[in-house]
Amino acid sequence: MWVYRMLKDLGTRGAAGGVRRMGCQGCAASSGYARDGAGCPLALPAADRAGTGGAAGVEGTADPPALEIRVLRREGHSLVRIAGEADLATACSLHFSLRALVADTPRLALDVAELAFIDALGIRMLRQAHEQAAGLGGWVRLIGVRPQLDMLLELLGLDEVFPAYEDEDAVSVGVLPRA
Repeated sequence: MWVYRMLKDLGTRGAAGGVRRMGCQGCAASSGYARDGAGCPLALPAADRAGTGGAAGVEGTADPPALEIRVLRREGHSLVRIAGEADLATACSLHFSLRALVADTPRLALDVAELAFIDALGIRMLRQAHEQAAGLGGWVRLIGVRPQLDMLLELLGLDEVFPAYEDEDAVSVGVLPRA
């Protein structure tokens, strides 16, 4: 089992209100993807990326949340358990983790039962993983979708892009997703 834990301090403590200015997380600058043209998933200008001359001015919360990704290799796919929060503070890590996983195994079953929060940027990272997997003849499927995420996917018209399954067994045998 492979575990990736991200608890990275993204900035310095602000003066009033405990707000931090979060700069680039440096993920693109420190990964091979910066060299292959994948660039920054947040679309930050090159001058604002870590290691290239500055920090982006993105407002964030006082305490960046944790994102935990656990991967279990299965026959024909990987089960990826995502826990924590998928948002601005964790988007780069989610993006590059999913990108590497899809490149290795283009069939991912994402267990999101322990995903406490996901914003539009987190959804965008899932969508990019789906597009990459589809390009390789694979898929991204969701397991353990909470009602809030289910409603968000439906509102965004992504409920058919991300089939949501009741459990991993349904994904493994190709049972149609829940209605």
